[in-house]
Amino acid sequence: MPFGLHSAPATFQRLLDKVLGSELEPHVQVYLDDIVIASRTFEDYLAHLSDVFSRLRHARLRLNPKKCHFCRPSLKYLGHIVDRNGIRTDPDKYRRFIANFSAIAAPLTRLAKKGIRWTWTDSEEQAFQQLKQALTTTPVLACPDFARPFTLQTDASTHGLGAVLTQQLDEGERVIAYASRTLNAAERNYSATELECFAVVWGIRRMRDYVKGYRFTVLTDHQALRWLQRLEAPTKRLARWVFELQQYDFDI
Repeated sequence: MPFGLHSAPATFQRLLDKVLGSELEPHVQVYLDDIVIASRTFEDYLAHLSDVFSRLRHARLRLNPKKCHFCRPSLKYLGHIVDRNGIRTDPDKYRRFIANFSAIAAPLTRLAKKGIRWTWTDSEEQAFQQLKQALTTTPVLACPDFARPFTLQTDASTHGLGAVLTQQLDEGERVIAYASRTLNAAERNYSATELECFAVVWGIRRMRDYVKGYRFTVLTDHQALRWLQRLEAPTKRLARWVFELQQYDFDI
């Protein structure tokens, strides 16, 4: 395949999807030219590896031995560090591993705005130290189990939005993903009830890849959602939120 073609990545992805097949999931995952094999035992790993080699050989596709890694207890993949315990933070990709990142970092992000005078106060120092502590503790996110229900917790304040997706696994409740962001100027004018509704809508958007097509539970101020659902003449923005939420199957 010639390099530089606009459709090359999608074409190559379809090729590997066809060669390896969906029946190898979830033990074999493919993203473009990266093939990851994850197995519970060494014997299973050898069987999965042999199956992948056989399919690639049949399709006359070759691997570069210098770029292959075998029997690794952990690996860096798509900006994450993955091992048997779950997904760990990559120093270059940290936002989704820190709860309420946007709220914590708000004093620091303010300094990066154009026209803001640089002043390092106790507020900036506290944010800096709190982020350092969060990064050095390296929280572990669990891998999602789509056979179990998800729980989405959302929160809103005058500073930003936050969302946490969890699951009740064998070892207890585990965090699957964090998400947060600051509010823009227009959003800061929302009422408290609108902000609570917006947090749910935004949280579901961020966790769409996990919850779309599955029943899940939302933990939030249920009165805010009831207010949204009972509006007789909602504004265009609120009407869009109502229609968007109707795509999902969730309990409050």
